[in-house]
Amino acid sequence: MQHKLPAFQFYPGDWRKDVAVQSLDYHARGVWFELICLMHESDRRGVLLLGGQPMPMPALASLLGLPVPEARRVMRKLEKHGVCGREDKSGAITCRRMIRDEELRQVRAESGFLGGTARGTKQTASKAQASAGQTHEQTAPPSASISASVSVSSSPPSSPSAVSPHSPRPSSTGGTPRESGEKDRGIARYGPEQQALLQALAGIDGSNPAEVPPTAWHGIARALEDIQAVCPGLSVEEIQRRGRNYSTHMPKARITPRALAKFWATCANANQAKPDEPTRGRASFA
Repeated sequence: MQHKLPAFQFYPGDWRKDVAVQSLDYHARGVWFELICLMHESDRRGVLLLGGQPMPMPALASLLGLPVPEARRVMRKLEKHGVCGREDKSGAITCRRMIRDEELRQVRAESGFLGGTARGTKQTASKAQASAGQTHEQTAPPSASISASVSVSSSPPSSPSAVSPHSPRPSSTGGTPRESGEKDRGIARYGPEQQALLQALAGIDGSNPAEVPPTAWHGIARALEDIQAVCPGLSVEEIQRRGRNYSTHMPKARITPRALAKFWATCANANQAKPDEPTRGRASFA
């Protein structure tokens, strides 16, 4: 069971700009926010569980204060609009953003712990070296001190011209320009398996992955992270299959890696009822 956190990050701008969320009526939006709060308190943050198992609909309806048929209707709407996801194996309701934020929080916490341990070790070593140096200075004979001062004063001062003009200059982000350029290698910075999945996701609209600019792979990788959060055993064939299902459900909508990630659960089967196509702007609540 995870350590309970007193709060979670909420970005009003992201909430207001999310087309899928804003396409819901106020009632469904309120239910989704309640689900987010429940998933924050879950044993696995971002996954709706009860006693370690997917929460059954009667229990969820009771927590929401809704009749079971009404709770089912709202949940169907949330899935249809691509607001919530479901785990492939357990079928539990998920919040992709919360899962991603939780994974990032754990990585940062682990990195901070290791960094603090390393700093403490370095400080201890520095203090030990400084103490040893003071002891050596106190016990050294006068002749050693005089010879040391003479050898230091006799060495010629270094001049700026002594530096080779061909030496690589450190970049503003640290390291040489070649080291800093490693971050801009595009898909090359990922492992072979991830590269295959990224290329499949980049080509779902029929484009050539070899023509994708290096700067665009970051956005494709974010979409792949959202998909793998609910589908850990992802394969190239599954990406291609659901890409075809997306075109079947929404023939007029343009398919992108981000759009497929948002409607991943909806595209599990090709014979489902067609969901509402993504819209630009807010729906009318009249």
